[in-house]
Amino acid sequence: MEVISPEELYSLYKDTLYKCQSKIFNYADDIIGTMVFEDFDIGVHSYLHDNSLNTLINNHLIDKKQYDLSRRIRALFLEIEDCGELTMECLKGRSEKWLHLTSLVDEAVLGVKKEVVVLGCELEYIHDKIEELSSVDLQEKMWLNRNNDTGRISSYAELMCSLYDDLFLERVLGKAMEKYGPSNNALNELYQLNYLLNNYEEPYTNGHIDDELIIKDSNWQVIVKQAQTVLANWNQIQPMLSQL
Repeated sequence: MEVISPEELYSLYKDTLYKCQSKIFNYADDIIGTMVFEDFDIGVHSYLHDNSLNTLINNHLIDKKQYDLSRRIRALFLEIEDCGELTMECLKGRSEKWLHLTSLVDEAVLGVKKEVVVLGCELEYIHDKIEELSSVDLQEKMWLNRNNDTGRISSYAELMCSLYDDLFLERVLGKAMEKYGPSNNALNELYQLNYLLNNYEEPYTNGHIDDELIIKDSNWQVIVKQAQTVLANWNQIQPMLSQL
């Protein structure tokens, strides 16, 4: 068996934690399948094993609090496995054990996350959401369910929650601007899109956000156009977001 250094082990340990944070509940089934039922499962059995944790703490890469928290995460995951809740249905149903597990993982991530980490699948997810922003046709299909051949249902509110609550777009963008500077033209296009979204005033009907009025709104059309510009620059933007 190949021997890895403590530093390499720490990287694998962190990567394991990133795969099962509470935001996983909002991801598509195929992403959950890869991140939780493959990557996290393997990582828990290998990199959160007592032998691995002992190596990390003995090399001062984690502290006692992180060590104990990691053991609790592993024990709870094994309990989920043993009691038959290691299923998509239980996870998407937010069972008590899955809610507890992801909250422990969130706490553990705070203990190691010195930098912003954007996973490859999350970059794809951000791209998908910006693509939705850029297309009135997609919005009519997914928000209003008109000739919907996408197999997906969405809304303005769901789109915004995904970008800002699940994917932390604003924080990621802020770190990217710090690292690459405001003079980067491609990144500035994403910054402008974020600015427009933050300053957009949603139309309401009977106390509820009206998706149909949003699509028709001239101010929204400016956002749609800006999202198209961001997509046109995505090949330049994506590498910067992945190297934070």
